[in-house]
Amino acid sequence: PNPTTSIRSSSSSSSSSNNDIFLHMQPSQYNDLVAEKQLLIPSNINLCFEYNNNDGEYISSNVQSAMTNFEGIQTSIGIFNPTHLLDDDPMLVAARVASMIDITSEFGGTISNILVAPIIDNDDDALVGNSGTYDDELVQLCEELTYLDVPGSTIKSRLVVSTLSGDQLEECLQMGITKYITDASDDGGRVESRLDMLRDVVEENGKELVLDI
Repeated sequence: PNPTTSIRSSSSSSSSSNNDIFLHMQPSQYNDLVAEKQLLIPSNINLCFEYNNNDGEYISSNVQSAMTNFEGIQTSIGIFNPTHLLDDDPMLVAARVASMIDITSEFGGTISNILVAPIIDNDDDALVGNSGTYDDELVQLCEELTYLDVPGSTIKSRLVVSTLSGDQLEECLQMGITKYITDASDDGGRVESRLDMLRDVVEENGKELVLDI
């Protein structure tokens, strides 16, 4: 799994994190999981359903199904496709996420986290070529998401965001976002360099970095 990090005030007391593992779920994969419902899912597993602006209803219905089939399961929304950052209106994406959260809450469910973590398809030359331009789009989407007024915890407390650049991290920290994710598939020492970058930005803001692996 990819390392996730959380930020806390350097003067606050230390509390252990939940070490959640986000399980990226496509619709067909969830159906397979339900078919094996006798499988015991550890309490730190969080089913993360991928956001799709063409068919958002499946997330709400699958969250309801997960609550029925897996007692006490945690569920999240994952915005993984970079095209949602590059091509979609961030206000519309945020509105769709809010609708999913509202529908889920109506039947007693909870979206515990919202991951904004673009996954680059290395076979897509256009996306690979734009991989360095996600920073502004990611910040814009996070900003729109933090404006949402939804049932339960604040959006900023639910957000888990990719670590892309120092400027992006600085802006996300100023929004109050405290959870970040680093792609463990990066090679050439990029994981270490991004963690160092994250640590530097966090400490400059008087916070402390907590690494969960």
